[in-house]
Amino acid sequence: MTPVRRRSWVRSGVLLVTVIVAGLASRRYARLLPVLIRKRTGDALWASAAFAGIGLLRPAWSTARVAGVALTVSFAVEFSQRYHAPWIEHIRSYTLGHLLIGSGFYWLDLVAYVVGVAVVVPIDAGWVRRYHPRRPAAGDDKSPVSACFQSFRN
Repeated sequence: MTPVRRRSWVRSGVLLVTVIVAGLASRRYARLLPVLIRKRTGDALWASAAFAGIGLLRPAWSTARVAGVALTVSFAVEFSQRYHAPWIEHIRSYTLGHLLIGSGFYWLDLVAYVVGVAVVVPIDAGWVRRYHPRRPAAGDDKSPVSACFQSFRN
């Protein structure tokens, strides 16, 4: 059995806060961004925040699993924007509700979500590898010292 690499809740928290601040700044200072990415930047950062939040809640999950769940949640939220019942429109009328669940479906948002997750995956994977290297399971280490101790076990 191979040991699990766990992500640090501190680094995940810092990543989440950084992404949220960047997302809010991308809305506040949108006029400073190039026109082609102005609208999609916030959407990409929303998916990055979903990734960081899920990684924070599930530190033992692999980076790939966190990415898959983040994309699934992001896509589900986007497709939910096609639903316009009065109760959900009421939630969307508040700033926080609008930031969390959006208001209108747009297919380019799906592309932005993939880009947002793709940007944070290497950051997360690098942190997990650097600070929590996978240690060999018992008997997997092929070093001479390990081989010597293994001969005593037999």
